[in-house]
Amino acid sequence: MGKSEQLCVKTLMEQLNNVEHNISNEDYCKLKENYRLIMTILWINKKYTMILDNYYEFALEIKETQAKLLKIQENEMVNVGKKSIIAFNRRLSNLLCSVRMYVDQTQHELSKLGIKECTKDDFHTYTSEMYDSSVGYQIMELLRNHIQHQGLIVDRITLIRPFFDNNEEYIFLIIDIAYKRLCNIEQYEKKIFLDNILRDMNVDTFNLLWFVDEYVKGLEIVHKKLMEKLFEKIVDAQNQIESILKRNYNQIPSEIGVFGYGDDFLLQYNYVLQASNIPRIVDCYEGKKFFRSSERVKGNYQKNTIRYNM
Repeated sequence: MGKSEQLCVKTLMEQLNNVEHNISNEDYCKLKENYRLIMTILWINKKYTMILDNYYEFALEIKETQAKLLKIQENEMVNVGKKSIIAFNRRLSNLLCSVRMYVDQTQHELSKLGIKECTKDDFHTYTSEMYDSSVGYQIMELLRNHIQHQGLIVDRITLIRPFFDNNEEYIFLIIDIAYKRLCNIEQYEKKIFLDNILRDMNVDTFNLLWFVDEYVKGLEIVHKKLMEKLFEKIVDAQNQIESILKRNYNQIPSEIGVFGYGDDFLLQYNYVLQASNIPRIVDCYEGKKFFRSSERVKGNYQKNTIRYNM
């Protein structure tokens, strides 16, 4: 058998019992191309899931810190608060790094796939539209660059201690960031197009949780648009893979070794089925609202502010 003939005969081998099936070169190429598309999209999804996981861990840190601070005496709050400020900086850095990885690598992967229905320029358009429409998105992108090149950002938190345990509507912990400090960050005037929203609030500090929440919800919209654009391609790839496998197996196994001329790969069918699933944001704060600024809190509350001078 010559080399050209070898290239036209490919073998599918089920790993569990070594049942072999010869398939055509055309089917082999379809399997390889479609599985590559499926796995690329799956990894884009997994990188987006990392954002959601980091957001959840950040929110969990907020909830656990609030619970601790509400239980302890006022003279114990400083030590607990300072440790929490360090933890918030770590959680925030993790979140922002995962966003940067997701955005950069998604553009790279879309460029490699070469799908005309969804290009890296389309994805760039989605992120740009979200940037232009959301002050929280703009602020968090500015802070990502600041944290990467200049330093940490969280140095002050405020706990709102209600006198009565009858208001479960709000998160009582606030991560304060001074408006003046934001304005002094390099390229603030160039990057923040919606500064008028902040100015119109007429306060000296803002709650970083507001910006983080708006940022992550904006990324959810971006990712949903991307997956909707890719949906037909995903379904077509799933159908082509399923069709080829059903011609060779009565029951499709979970793992199949696909052997070609020096270019073998393992096809894991459960991944094929997962590719069209879009990760969703978990309601980390259980429907509770954020104070946009500690200065806007009114009523029967006591405010305790903790600082960590860096």
